[in-house]
Amino acid sequence: MPNYYVVLGIPRTATSEEVKKAFRAIALENHPDKKPGDPAAESRFKEASEAYEVLMDTERRSVYDRTGQHPSIRSTDFVNVAQAFKDIFSGWAPKAAADVFGGPARDITFDLELSFQEAAIGVKRELKLNRGGSWTTVELRIPPGVEDGTRIRLRGAGEQIGGAIGDLYVNLTVKSDPLFERSGLDLHTMAIVPFTVLVLGGQVQISTPAGPLSIEVKPGTQADDVINLKRFGLMDPGGRLSQGDMHVHLRTAVPSRLTSEQRDLYTQLAALEGGAAIPLPRKKRAFR
Repeated sequence: MPNYYVVLGIPRTATSEEVKKAFRAIALENHPDKKPGDPAAESRFKEASEAYEVLMDTERRSVYDRTGQHPSIRSTDFVNVAQAFKDIFSGWAPKAAADVFGGPARDITFDLELSFQEAAIGVKRELKLNRGGSWTTVELRIPPGVEDGTRIRLRGAGEQIGGAIGDLYVNLTVKSDPLFERSGLDLHTMAIVPFTVLVLGGQVQISTPAGPLSIEVKPGTQADDVINLKRFGLMDPGGRLSQGDMHVHLRTAVPSRLTSEQRDLYTQLAALEGGAAIPLPRKKRAFR
C-alpha cells in the first residue's frame, strides 16, 4: 500500500494548502494531453487522487495518521476531485477522463411514480437532481403508453467528471387503477348500463384515461356484451404509429328499490311478456 504523504511528496505536517498544491502539480504532470495512453501516468494520478481525498478530509486523515490504515475510497469520491480542480479537468476528452477515473462518468438513477392516467396519455415532469453536490432541474418527457417497470435513459444528464458526462436513468412505477386493466396496448373497462338502455338503446358515459366519453348502446344489447372501441386504447410508447383498442364490458344492475310508478310499469311489462308476476298487497309485503 502506498504512503499517502510519500505519494504527494509532502511531510506529515503538511497543511491543506500544501496538500492541494502537491496534488495539483502531479495532476498537471500526468495530464492525458501530455501523456496520452500512459498507464504509469494514470496509475500515479489515481494514487495521488486517493491521497488527496484522504488527507483533505479531517476525519479520514486523523484515522490514517493514528492507525496507518487506508480508509476506503469510493469511485464516486473522485467527483470531488474533479469539482475542486475544474481548471485542470475541464478540457479533458471524455475517454481520457473515463480512463483516469477508473470508469465512465457517473450515471444517475431516479425512481418516479406515475398515475395510470399519466402513463396512458403521457406527461412532462421536472426532476430535481443532485449532480456533483449542486441541485439541478431536468425536464423529462414521458411518452404515452409507458408500462410499469419502464426505464427511460437521458443521455448526458448524469454527473460530469472532467469532459465525461454520465447518463440519467429514470425507473417508472405505474400505479394501478380500479377502472382499467391493461393488455398490451388494449384497455379493458366496465360500464354499468341501465336495463332500459340495453333494451331500447341509448347513450351511456364511460371513463377513459383522457376523460369521460359518451358511447352508443344499440337496442337489444345483452348485459354481458362487449363494445369494442377501435383506437381508443394506448399509444405505442416506442413512437410507432399504432394504438390499441378499448373493450367496454357491459353490466347491468337490478334496482333494489322501486317507486310505486316503477313497480307498476315493471308489472305491466311482465304481464306483456306473459310472466306471472302478481304484486302483493302493499300492507302485506314481506320484501322491499
